[in-house]
Amino acid sequence: MIRRDIKIVSFCIVIILIAVFMLCKAQELKATIAGTIGPGVFPSTVLCLLILLGLVITIKSCIPVDVRLLSPYSSESLKGLLIQKIAGILASSLGARLVVQTAIGRGFFSAHYKAIRSKPDGHTLALLSGSIPYSSCFLNASFALEHFEPLCLLSFDPYMLLLSSKSVLERSITLDEIRKLISSANVGFSCEEETGKQIARALELKSQIAVKPLFYDSVHSLVKALEQKTIGVGFCLASEVLNSEVVTERRQIIALTSEDRIPDLPQIPTLKEIGMDICCGDWMALGFPAGVSKEHINYFWSVLAEPKNVSAVESEVRNCGEIPKIQGPDFAKQFLKEQASIAKDIKKDVQVYISAREHLSLYRVIASIGLFVTFVLIGSSSSYLLSSFCSLGILSIVLWPRKVAHFLPFLIGIAACISFAVYWIFSKAFNVVFP
Repeated sequence: MIRRDIKIVSFCIVIILIAVFMLCKAQELKATIAGTIGPGVFPSTVLCLLILLGLVITIKSCIPVDVRLLSPYSSESLKGLLIQKIAGILASSLGARLVVQTAIGRGFFSAHYKAIRSKPDGHTLALLSGSIPYSSCFLNASFALEHFEPLCLLSFDPYMLLLSSKSVLERSITLDEIRKLISSANVGFSCEEETGKQIARALELKSQIAVKPLFYDSVHSLVKALEQKTIGVGFCLASEVLNSEVVTERRQIIALTSEDRIPDLPQIPTLKEIGMDICCGDWMALGFPAGVSKEHINYFWSVLAEPKNVSAVESEVRNCGEIPKIQGPDFAKQFLKEQASIAKDIKKDVQVYISAREHLSLYRVIASIGLFVTFVLIGSSSSYLLSSFCSLGILSIVLWPRKVAHFLPFLIGIAACISFAVYWIFSKAFNVVFP
C-alpha cells in the first residue's frame, strides 16, 4: 500500500464509524433528521450507501501498488489516453504494477497536490505540464522545479511566428525586422488570454518594445486576422499548424520559440538563432516529488531510455498530436530552468492555485464532517435556511483551497444557492415541511 493511502483509509474508517453510529441511533435521530431530509428519503438508506462507499474506497486503497502515476488530465482526453499508454510501456519494462490515478483540475483534489503531499520514496510519479496548474508555461516550469524532481521531458510544442501569405519573405527574417513587426502593428495570440499576456510580457522584456496583444480562440481566426491586416504577426502552437491545413505556405512561418530547430520544420530558425533569447511553449514531463533519491531517478530513466521504449513513447506522443522530445532528467531540469528564469521577470499578481501551505489537510476534512453532523443535529430545532446557509458557508471556507478573502462573496453566494435549491426540491418533490 502507498503510504499516502493510509490517511485515506483512516479517513474512510472515521466516516464508516460515524455512519454506523448514526445508523444504530436511527430511531433516536429520526425525529431530528426526518424533518430536514423528509419522509421520501429514509436516513438509513443514505447511511448504508455512505458505509458502502467507505468500504469500497478502503478496499481499493488496500490493494498493493508498486508505482502510481498521477495525471491532471481526464482519462478520456487525448493527453489522458497518452498517459495510459506511457504507463503501460513503463509497467511492462519495470515488471511492476503501475496504476494511473486521474485527478483533474487544481487545488486539494488535483494530481499535483496529491503528488506534493506524497512521500518521495519512488512510488509516486506525476505528469507535469506547461498548461497546468497555472495559465503560463513559465510559471508552471517554476512550480515544477520547486516541488518536483524531473524524470524526463516527453514533448515540447513551441510557439511559431506567422506572417500573412501576402507578406512572406524569400529569406530568413532578421531581429530588426521582427522588432519592427512587433512595434508597428498588433500581435495576435492563438491561446488563452492569460497565457497570451504572459508571452506578450516576455516579448516586451526581450525586445524592449511595447507589445499590443490581441487574442483569438483558434489558429483559423488568427490566420484570418493576419490576412485582413488586423495584426502584423501571429503566435500559435506549432502542433496547431502541423496538424491542420490552415497555413498553406511554410514560408509564412518565420521563427519558432524553441531551443533548437524541430525535425518537422528543419528550415525554420528559432528566435534564439535570430538574436532574441526566448524559449516557450506547451510541454509535458514526468517527475517525482521533491526529495526523491538519485537512484530512483536514474533507475526509471534507464528503463525509459531503452531504444524500444523511446521509440514507442515518441510514436504515442506523435499520435496524440504533440511534438515528441524525449530527454533525460538533466536536460529536463535545464529546460525547465530556462523557462523558470523568464517567470522571475514576468511574475506579477498571479493567483496561486497550488501551495502546500494553503491547502486543506486531513484535519480540515475531519472538521467538515463535524460541521455536517452539527447541521444534522441543529436542523430540526432552528430555521432550515439559516442553519443550512451558515453550515454550507463555513464548510465552503474550510474546504476552499485558496485564500478565502478574495472569494468570500462567491462562497456566500454558492452557499445561499445550494440552501435554496435543497429547500425548493425537497419541499416540492417530497412535501417536506421544513422547521
